[in-house]
Amino acid sequence: FAAPAASLATAAHGTGSSFLTGAATGLLPCGVLYLAVAQAAAWGTPLRGAASMAGFGFGTVPALAACALLGGTLLSRLGPARLRTAGAVLCILAGVVAVARAAPPLLSGDPAACCH
Repeated sequence: FAAPAASLATAAHGTGSSFLTGAATGLLPCGVLYLAVAQAAAWGTPLRGAASMAGFGFGTVPALAACALLGGTLLSRLGPARLRTAGAVLCILAGVVAVARAAPPLLSGDPAACCH
């Protein structure tokens, strides 16, 4: 469903094409979003779940705004290949940080260390 919508949006020209492209890519699956939805469902009430999703949505605003505001500048200064490389390095660093934060409690031998 999302692929034809995305191809139509990217083929469109004019001021609305960027909006259409963003709306079409919003239909693509995202693992982090699925985790946020699962967490919202675990809250037990619709109001708490909605508050959790609102918090997730507002939490993504700074990163998305930075991408929107700085993306064109970085692309023109670094070029597409270097920008892709920088993105890959940032993703790897984020993974290393996540593992480094999660590993010590899991490797401590205390079964309650990871949960309490």
